[in-house]
Amino acid sequence: MTRITPRLLPGPHVALLSADRRTVVVPGSEDAVGPLWALLAGADAVPDLFEHLLDVVLAAGVRGRPGFALVRDEPDAVRVAVRGAWAAHLPDHDVPLRAADDVGWREARLPAGARVLLTTVDGVGGPGPGWSDAPSGPLVVRLGGVEVPGVEPAVVPVVEAPMPVVEAPVPAVAAPAPVIEAPTPVVQAPAPVEPIRPRPVLQPDPLTVPLAALLGGLDDEVSDPEPLEPAVPAVPAATPVLRLSAGEVGEIALDRPVVIGRAPRALGPDPDEEVRLVAVPSPHHEISSTHLEIRPGVPDPLVPTVTDLGSTNGTLVIRPGRPPETLRPGIPAAVTPGVVVDLGDGLTIELGVGA
Repeated sequence: MTRITPRLLPGPHVALLSADRRTVVVPGSEDAVGPLWALLAGADAVPDLFEHLLDVVLAAGVRGRPGFALVRDEPDAVRVAVRGAWAAHLPDHDVPLRAADDVGWREARLPAGARVLLTTVDGVGGPGPGWSDAPSGPLVVRLGGVEVPGVEPAVVPVVEAPMPVVEAPVPAVAAPAPVIEAPTPVVQAPAPVEPIRPRPVLQPDPLTVPLAALLGGLDDEVSDPEPLEPAVPAVPAATPVLRLSAGEVGEIALDRPVVIGRAPRALGPDPDEEVRLVAVPSPHHEISSTHLEIRPGVPDPLVPTVTDLGSTNGTLVIRPGRPPETLRPGIPAAVTPGVVVDLGDGLTIELGVGA
């Protein structure tokens, strides 16, 4: 399949086009152009680029973005997000995808190679006069509409194969098996076996044999065995728990690493490590898709570590009697029971001790 060049309609809205012309972002505000440009420049090294672009667009909160549009043509799907004045015309959909200011934004995931047309709600309905092919990216343009036409199917040539010539096989004649005479076995008579005579077992006289001889020898000193001390039962270790202020899960036992976010994914170096993924709500998009990791403490389980996984809005750690501190992305910080971690959007996590 061959990808078709996107088409643009000039207009007043600032937009960014990636180098491969498969990503178009209309952020709705020029203050997001710089971070978005840096993200698109390293797009090949960014997993889940659509989610990261959406995090940057909504870094100021939903209320700070009255209208935006985002389309990403990925290898396995086409992803779309719109808000405010923007609408997405999708294949096999009679009504465009749109969202009013008071209902957040709308997203759609389409099959790979699907055609998507982005226009303002009161704008034109499709490509026509004034539209032109997008130049090579990356670039920043002003537009009023964009068409990501997807792919066109490749034409498979029909090749007539020649009729195969089949030669009749020559019958194979099996050669007679050779006759091998088995050698005459030589059997030797076994050597005579002498019977083993059992030795007599002498039973000691308990009245004449010393006690030390019965216990290990005449010259060994016999000492009384030391009394055994009763075993002290082990006290089970306390289990740390995480108490979330919002979401479907109220309390989580920290018996394995926990990753928290809007749509968290395990990012550790060990793909076989068992990780608990906890999805939490974020009405204003202040929490990143993969925001925070909490690992049990070693050797003390009640001293776990918390790590900000490069979130957009950061993470606060609030220790009793001390001012809040902001976690440095990628740097683990040890915490103890009573510490509160603030992810934003009203979601806090308190470290406690289970029963």
